[in-house]
Amino acid sequence: MESFLFDQKVTVRLKPKYAEDTRELIRMLAADDRDGRTRRASIYEWLDCERPILEMFHGFYHRLRVEGPATRVSPEVIFPMGSTLYSRGVCARLDPIQTKRLEERLRSAMDAEFSRWIDEHHLRQDEPCIEIALDRPAADLVAEEQIDAWLAGRSPDQPVDWTKSDD
Repeated sequence: MESFLFDQKVTVRLKPKYAEDTRELIRMLAADDRDGRTRRASIYEWLDCERPILEMFHGFYHRLRVEGPATRVSPEVIFPMGSTLYSRGVCARLDPIQTKRLEERLRSAMDAEFSRWIDEHHLRQDEPCIEIALDRPAADLVAEEQIDAWLAGRSPDQPVDWTKSDD
């Protein structure tokens, strides 16, 4: 087990193979800035769940919390232990089979929407996809300027139809 002292407050004992990644995760979670707050918000739900969360699907009115640990039944098939489906007036526990079926339907719907978006915005490429490096400070500034420009062109109470493209 490897130990490390983090900010003079917490000592964590881990197997060496997990130590470096865990140190970086803790550093990222503990950051006292917008990134740290965002990362902490993304995992708060872990505190309310008895099982580890494998995945969250969020809609406007519904969400599905898929729970593990995952069980591999073949090289291609992995089952969750179950899930919880939340909606207005609904908090339903789904078994592993129901969860797998709903997960597959959600993934199919997402794939269809991703494909439609890619086609609508002419994003398809013939060459292999290469991850584009991000100059974080510059990219964040551009994103905030885009949001400000979008907001400036709208009245505050104007409803937004997110299903329509502005292009």
